[in-house]
Amino acid sequence: MSNKVNIAILGLGTIGFGVYKIIEERLSDLITVKKIFDKDFSKNDLVGGIITSNFDEILQDDSISIVVETLGGLDFPYNLIKKAIVNSKHVVSANKEVIAKYIKELTILKDKMNVCLSYEASVGGGVPIIKNLIDVSKTNDITNISGIINGTTNFILTKLNQGMEFDAALKLAQEKGFAEADASYDLDGFDMARKIAILTDIATSKYVDVDKVYRYSMRDVNLDDFKFVKKMGFSIKYLASYENNNITVEPRLVKGMFSYVDDEYNLISVDASNYSNLKFYGKGAGRFPTANAIVNDILDIINGNVNYSFKDNGDFEFKEDNKDYIFFLRLKDINKFDKDLIYYSDDKERVITKNIKMKEIDFDNVLFYAKAK
Repeated sequence: MSNKVNIAILGLGTIGFGVYKIIEERLSDLITVKKIFDKDFSKNDLVGGIITSNFDEILQDDSISIVVETLGGLDFPYNLIKKAIVNSKHVVSANKEVIAKYIKELTILKDKMNVCLSYEASVGGGVPIIKNLIDVSKTNDITNISGIINGTTNFILTKLNQGMEFDAALKLAQEKGFAEADASYDLDGFDMARKIAILTDIATSKYVDVDKVYRYSMRDVNLDDFKFVKKMGFSIKYLASYENNNITVEPRLVKGMFSYVDDEYNLISVDASNYSNLKFYGKGAGRFPTANAIVNDILDIINGNVNYSFKDNGDFEFKEDNKDYIFFLRLKDINKFDKDLIYYSDDKERVITKNIKMKEIDFDNVLFYAKAK
């Protein structure tokens, strides 16, 4: 009788195939990938003929104890995850959309069925943030999370910082496979909104309505903006943050460590009551960093080392941020901006402000902004 653990993988795309490869090459003595759910049978020979388009084959196979979801999207994978949990199967998911929207519901369901729901790979790719944040939250009040948690946008901003125009940087990201043909999900902050919502869920034990997370697109940044802020010692990064009882995704003026994080790398900073400036760094995208995080979740389930649990203490209450910040602003008409609020300007439309509150800015007159970290 074999002691090997049977698993199924939902989706044989970039990440799903990466999970299969790691298990076959390094863990085949412990884990068997018994079924792969996919509609494309063209890769069947690459995986030993185990592809099925019938999800019920997985649900009804009592020997399969863990289901790995790498499909992406929302409604379809959510329904499959839910069915897997109802059928007493552990689930490992990389799906930030499903986890951000349904973390409360799925946690209640997995506790009822006495199975595991693990999702390390849903935030930060190969950066081990979820489990570490859960551990920190057990003994700390977490006061701040700030992170570069999207490899696509960070790659583009890196190239602008190196002198490339935005359109060329986006095209290069698409050629390298970092950006989709329609990169809106990344450029407009939807991806990071889901990721910071998940991290805030864990940090606060309160459910975050991801649709209420403030997003400001980075798609209007340009090379001249970078040249201007460099004169003041700044760079521009696209950050997701939980701070001051608010959650945001927006361009930020940065110095120090964040300014040195390039290409598809991620950096997440955490401040807590017993810690300050905890940093988590690594590749935030790519087949094998993300697949490796999934495989580590599988191993944790097998070894019984599972600490995933969203503690529900109600809904997160968003509050207005009344903190003062330095802003970089590219304005439509500088003559309509209060001159007393300007610290530095060297042309007709770009300014660095003094410390001001966000509500003091007339955003109808703003073409692009970034605020100091």
